[in-house]
Amino acid sequence: MNAHRWIVLGVFLSGIAMTVAPAGASCPRPPALEERFAHTPTVFVGRAIAQQVVPWPGRPAGTRATETTFHVEELWKGRPTATLRILNCGWQDVDETATCSDFQFVVGSRYVVFAAGDPLETNECLPTGLVDRAEATLQWLAGKPHKKVG
Repeated sequence: MNAHRWIVLGVFLSGIAMTVAPAGASCPRPPALEERFAHTPTVFVGRAIAQQVVPWPGRPAGTRATETTFHVEELWKGRPTATLRILNCGWQDVDETATCSDFQFVVGSRYVVFAAGDPLETNECLPTGLVDRAEATLQWLAGKPHKKVG
């Protein structure tokens, strides 16, 4: 490679490093669904109804996350409430974007959500995903007792 290509490659990789927030959730081997369910305090199906970029509590100053509000439709574990707010890595505002290996929720879409922490958050190590792509997870959850949604 000539020097120009090395410089372009270096600038490109630096740009990626600067826009990727440390997710801290690298999962070399996804845990079994049974293990995730056992160790995750909040599990529900809900529709994303609102979203905002917020400071991420407990993280270094200036760290932000996307907070998505869900209308809870089905609840297996967690606080029986009509809505829940879930943080996840990555955000976009008018001037900046930060991406992570985590997916981003889309307002209006339905998700099966596994979340933990205070405040609640999800990450790539948890089997959170679109309802349309979570058939096996939903079949497994169907055999678990539900909680009444408040």
